[in-house]
Amino acid sequence: MKKVFFSLLLVALIKTSLYAQKGKIYELKEVTKQELLEKKHHLDTSASAAYLYKKGKVTFEYHRERGFESVHEITYRIKIYKKEGLDYGIHKINSYINRKGLYNDRVAIEKAVTYNIVDDKIEKINVKKEGINEDNIGEYVKTTSVVFSNVKVGSIIELKYKVISDYIHSLRDFDFQDFIPTNYAVFITEIPTNYVYKSVLRGFFKPELYNDILHGGHEYYAGGFKNGSIDYMINSKTFVLKDLPKIEREPFVDNWQNYKSKIENELEKILIHNQDSKQIAETWDDVTKSIYKDKKFGAELLKRNYFEDDLLRIVSDTMSNEMKMKTIQNFVKNRIQWNGYRGIFTKEGVVEAYTKRSGNIAEINMVLITMLNRAGFNANPVLLSTRDNGTAEFPNIDAFNYLIAHVEDNGKTYLLDASDKHGTLNILPPLCLNGTGRLVQQTGGSSEVLLNPEFTSKESTFLQVDLNNDLSYKGKYRSQKDNYLAYDFRRKHDLLKSDEMADKLESEFYSLEISNYDLSNKFDNAKPIIENYTFEYKENETTSFNKILVNPLFFLAKKEAMFTKEKRNLPVDFIFPMNKKVTVSINLPEEFEIESIPSEKKMALLNNDALYSYKVTKDKNKVLLQINFDLKTYFYTPDEYAEIQKFFIEIFNKEKENIVLKRKS
Repeated sequence: MKKVFFSLLLVALIKTSLYAQKGKIYELKEVTKQELLEKKHHLDTSASAAYLYKKGKVTFEYHRERGFESVHEITYRIKIYKKEGLDYGIHKINSYINRKGLYNDRVAIEKAVTYNIVDDKIEKINVKKEGINEDNIGEYVKTTSVVFSNVKVGSIIELKYKVISDYIHSLRDFDFQDFIPTNYAVFITEIPTNYVYKSVLRGFFKPELYNDILHGGHEYYAGGFKNGSIDYMINSKTFVLKDLPKIEREPFVDNWQNYKSKIENELEKILIHNQDSKQIAETWDDVTKSIYKDKKFGAELLKRNYFEDDLLRIVSDTMSNEMKMKTIQNFVKNRIQWNGYRGIFTKEGVVEAYTKRSGNIAEINMVLITMLNRAGFNANPVLLSTRDNGTAEFPNIDAFNYLIAHVEDNGKTYLLDASDKHGTLNILPPLCLNGTGRLVQQTGGSSEVLLNPEFTSKESTFLQVDLNNDLSYKGKYRSQKDNYLAYDFRRKHDLLKSDEMADKLESEFYSLEISNYDLSNKFDNAKPIIENYTFEYKENETTSFNKILVNPLFFLAKKEAMFTKEKRNLPVDFIFPMNKKVTVSINLPEEFEIESIPSEKKMALLNNDALYSYKVTKDKNKVLLQINFDLKTYFYTPDEYAEIQKFFIEIFNKEKENIVLKRKS
């Protein structure tokens, strides 16, 4: 995609004069012995490493052949405190290649040094040429790896590099925060005032912002002769953050990248001397139209003659529409194996992928879309960003890294992915459940599509237990799971056979002996998972010879509480709505009678976003436990964490309560 504003700004920048920025920022000094001898971080003693200093700077340069380019200069210094921090001894820099109408990004490593104390002196070890390697990790992305030499606990490593790019619709993100603490971080942009960027700050920490105006200028040339000059101003912004804590790896987080403190910039418009401003910022429709015009997208969706015979063979008019969709989806799953590459554009093409039985995400699901259309459905591609790819603040092609199929049929909407063997209609890989995607039509128009399911995934568990006089017990287990709960089960136990499943259960539950294990519908993704087995268990907690305590959940009782941390900075994301029911029927031995049972409890979270009920009833020597957990809202903000924590701790404490039995006199 060649940038049209290059031609608008061909004013032949010959020289630029910049004056020093007002207001000083902290600059790196020489590494000291004191820093190298430091044993732990001053604010976080648990830290495995820390950024002593991190700086990003963006400037603009002009070249006759390439036009205007952005120059991103990154400098950082890291102290290693523990062996877990040694992973920072390898740094990877991603850059873009093979973009249509653009030059490849260039990466220049200017400094890569390891500092150690040797014989009471500071030793500097520069990275050798063989420590810098390049590798294409996709059709459009290259990674440059820097492997530091002789990194050990106590080392300090320092890296300085530049990434030069003629893609200036958006600037490279700058991360203030990481999984290790950051003592000092500064980000500077020095951009001519005729380029107007929209900046977005993410995260929970607000940086100090310093604005400044710098002087610059250039001269106009025509036919090799100077025909004028103009002064212009440069808008300088400096963002500073100090003593940033590390990002905690907390459970139930969609992608920590979405919440760490960082800055993003998108080109909004260009102000041209003596002319109206040129609006540059794109809409999502602009982006999707551009994508559809690409020969590796729209043209690939028009190819059909390679699968016609197979399609006639696998579907018939006697099938329901849902059965046709499932049949076509399963056929493509089995026909084309995913080669491990994501993306929204084809690489070899749909025909090659179909013939060679291997392709990337775009190729697999474009074959699916085309076959669905040929079978009479209204199928279109949906572009999305996976959870590990983050979310996009600005409309741009780079926001997307995955493609799925969308079908409208008889007023119902279906989302399909033929690359994932565990999925079925409207059951996508959880990595795709990332807010919204963009439905792209042949006209080039687009609309927003909700990716996260609104339907509930259900699990029903039944436990029948016979407690013996010797306090051992045996019984039967039955569980049924559907939708995403069934998907999770299939994915986790994909390669295990029935006997291996029984062994796995016995290893998870102390003293549990499993027999007659049976699993239904493991390979039929459209049906619920049904699990049955019998068990024997030989353990009880006794209070005295005459009394015993029995947890009515037996081996299903949770061993640890969820959300025990006092504070949480990240949202809680359960991914999908769910309902879980547990029923336990207990036959007690004749020698015992019931002294007490846990009390009934009902709870609601926030505005009935989640409901929980717990009830134990008794009838002579029989006990019945019924638990119902209904999670209607799956996403909660950090401000709601205190309520979530309280709710789940109360559940944990309730489910720890015991039935008290006593021997009959």
